[in-house]
Amino acid sequence: MPASPIVMGVLELAPGFKLHDALLRGEEILLAGASLLDISAEESNLDNTDQIPKVEELITSLTERIGIPLSISTSNPDIMKAAVKAGASMINDMRALTMPGALVQAAELRVPVVVMHMQNDPVIKQVAATNDDVVAEVYKYLEQRIAACEEVGIDRNKIIIDPGFGFGKSLAHNLCLLRSLDKFRALNCPIMVGLSRKSMIGQIIDAPPEERAFGSVTAAAIAIGNGANIVRAYEVKGTADAIKVIKAVLSS
Repeated sequence: MPASPIVMGVLELAPGFKLHDALLRGEEILLAGASLLDISAEESNLDNTDQIPKVEELITSLTERIGIPLSISTSNPDIMKAAVKAGASMINDMRALTMPGALVQAAELRVPVVVMHMQNDPVIKQVAATNDDVVAEVYKYLEQRIAACEEVGIDRNKIIIDPGFGFGKSLAHNLCLLRSLDKFRALNCPIMVGLSRKSMIGQIIDAPPEERAFGSVTAAAIAIGNGANIVRAYEVKGTADAIKVIKAVLSS
């Protein structure tokens, strides 16, 4: 687990992605300053068993080409198993290992896991949360998922928590979570955040995803100041530079 904040770069794959292009993008993310690379299988329609050969080929090739750990973003136990066998060393599950068989599979694979909170399944529909205390709700959910992980034999030092910015939460809830992120330190797990290009940034600065880079880096810097250990980002260099400045100021 990271002793100081690090950047997780995102390799988002289009449904018809080409291996050569994906490898080049992976190398770009490495050179930009990422310490982890997250391969998004779910958002690219690769999160089903008939796509396992593509996932395996990509991860095997990336492992040979870049020197940073690879994470697989998936809720599918079969994809988890195939990805780790091919070389992935982390599972990033937006459904917090709630799918049938996911908990047991993750325990058997013995790699770090990211468990995330979401109000509603984003694949179906995102609905703004109506809870009055979003911090307490997210905290309780993550606490329960940590307990579920430990119950099947996943070591606590392999569990990473993610409050799930943007997943079924209103702007007010997202801002409250960001402001109160340090409260999640009490769970004694590394904290990962995914703020990059999120709709909450767009709502604040009134900009489409491609124009949210500066806002995303600013939000990441705030998250780091409030205790985030891993920042999942598209703006890898900007976020990595922000971390360098923050560390220089704190160590001076």
